[in-house]
Amino acid sequence: MRNLAAEARSLRSRIGRIGQRLQVAANGRCGRVRGYPTQAERWQKQRCLQHLIARLAVVEQRSPMAI
Repeated sequence: MRNLAAEARSLRSRIGRIGQRLQVAANGRCGRVRGYPTQAERWQKQRCLQHLIARLAVVEQRSPMAI
């Protein structure tokens, strides 16, 4: 159970970081947050984000209690 909770925390953290950078345009800045350098990398991170969200859903489903 501790491993599931740790994985869920890790996934939420990664989702948050990628999500912040995706809110900024490619090769742009918004305060201290900078966007991804190229549109291709930004697109790749969007795909990665979808994968992480799917993994988080699986982890939350496997958890016997709400995390």
